[in-house]
Amino acid sequence: MRTATTCPGEAHMSRHAGGKEHALSRWTTSGLIVVLLAASACSELFPTTIRVDEGAISEVRTIGKVLAESETESTWDGVTSISKVLAIDIGDQGHADATTGAYKLLQKHGWLLSIDKHPQSIYMESHKWGHVGLMIKSVGYFDSHGGIDPDEDELVKDAFAKSNSNNMVVLEIEHTDE
Repeated sequence: MRTATTCPGEAHMSRHAGGKEHALSRWTTSGLIVVLLAASACSELFPTTIRVDEGAISEVRTIGKVLAESETESTWDGVTSISKVLAIDIGDQGHADATTGAYKLLQKHGWLLSIDKHPQSIYMESHKWGHVGLMIKSVGYFDSHGGIDPDEDELVKDAFAKSNSNNMVVLEIEHTDE
């Protein structure tokens, strides 16, 4: 009957090879941790700016006369989102209020109701433009929520200086995450 024997050198080589595998495993784990940390910091190291599709903005402009416009900027987790704000006189559409009139005009372009806080505001989205949504705000919205956004308050004042129309709305067009 034969028995297996191990030479002292073979045992040493076996431990040595296992040591290399263990060291390689430590380097792999360390490298993986570094890659994961770098990836999580990527948005901070390589900031991104997203804007609303110009086609969507152009489409929204068609619902009336643009009296004033501006942009708003917000940053979260290394991503800067730039939204477009338009003060638009939609003219007399035969509706009880300008918010409804703007809603109906945008609906003709395929915009869909998402949140209805009528008559103060209405939030709509368009599948045509992908990740784009807009908030229609009535002038009454600014009367009841005055001072929330000084830039938008200034936009409304500028728009009223050009037209004292009762058919004015403010539309904030934004990129959405969905």
